[in-house]
Amino acid sequence: MRQLVQLLLLISFALTIILAVTGGGDVWVALLFICMIGLIGALFAIMYWIPADASAIMLSKGEQLRFSAFGSRLLSLADAGLPRPRAPYERGRLLVTDKALRFFVKKREGRSTVIVETLTIPLPQIEAAGLGQVLSSSKGLIVTAKKHKEAHFSILGMEKKFPDFKKALGWTA
Repeated sequence: MRQLVQLLLLISFALTIILAVTGGGDVWVALLFICMIGLIGALFAIMYWIPADASAIMLSKGEQLRFSAFGSRLLSLADAGLPRPRAPYERGRLLVTDKALRFFVKKREGRSTVIVETLTIPLPQIEAAGLGQVLSSSKGLIVTAKKHKEAHFSILGMEKKFPDFKKALGWTA
C-alpha cells in the first residue's frame, strides 16, 4: 500500500509539472495539488498513524486502557530545546493503562509493518508529570519516574488533554 501511494504521489507530481509547463487548465493543476496533499496525508497515516484500538491489542490481558494520544517521543533528552527537524524523535501512540504508561511506534520489518512498544513505565514508578518545552512545542508532556528516568512527548493539544492524562494516572485532575 505504501508503494502504491508513493507511486501515485510521483505520478500526480509529474502530471502537475507537465500541465503547468504545457499551459494546461488551472483547474486541473489545482485538482492535482489537492490530490497530492491528500496522498501526502495518506502516506503519513500509513507510515506513522497507530489507531488506539490497534495498540490496545498489544496490552496484557485484563489491562484497561485509560488514556490514548498520538504524538512524538523525544529520544534524547539533551535535545529537548532543539527544533523538530534536528532532534531525534519517534512518532507513535501514548497509552496509559491501569498498570503502566506505554508508547507504541510502527516499525518496518522487511516488507511488512509491525507495531512495537518502545517505552514502558509502570504507574507506581511515575513521580511527576507536567507540561513544558518539548521539541518545538511549548506545551509538551514531561513524565518523570523513579531511578532518574524521564520521558518527553510532543502531543498536539496536550494542554487540553492534561487533566484527562492526570486522571488516567489515578491523580486528581
